[in-house]
Amino acid sequence: MSTPAAREQDSKSRRKRVRQALQSLALELLDLSPEQLQALVGDGVLLEALEHLRGLRARAARRRQIRRVAGLLSRAKTEPWRQALAGRAAARDAETGCLHAAERWRDRLMRQEEALAQWLQLYPAADTPEFRALLVQARKEYPRPLSGRAPRAGVPHGRGFRALFRELRRHLQGAQKC
Repeated sequence: MSTPAAREQDSKSRRKRVRQALQSLALELLDLSPEQLQALVGDGVLLEALEHLRGLRARAARRRQIRRVAGLLSRAKTEPWRQALAGRAAARDAETGCLHAAERWRDRLMRQEEALAQWLQLYPAADTPEFRALLVQARKEYPRPLSGRAPRAGVPHGRGFRALFRELRRHLQGAQKC
């Protein structure tokens, strides 16, 4: 009679989880550019299979090819690839966080007069006449609803509004706060 640990090691559920994880890895690898993919995977059957998968549009054929790539991945050491993909995801998340921080600062600067003093206290290099001119221009373009809430999505903003965002993002990245 087998032990519970041995049954879990050979269970159908475990094999299915492993297969699904490999298929997910195949799809993550597919999201990379051809140059990134070649640098990560190298030449070989796996690269050819991924390139073939990239060209498939038929759903059934694509599903079969994903299973084939997952089978190839099961024979390879996937941990370095997973780490590389996790590093790329972390960098992407950091960039997204930086963009969100710039959006939050821009919205605060648009709505609150005291936000400018807080911004300049944190980023004294931003205290330039150009920055203040951008802020004045962006405030002129900013649609102010009667209720005092933020404008609804889809309301167009002017050039100064976007330029202020770029300047905020530049200062945040320069200070490496994001």
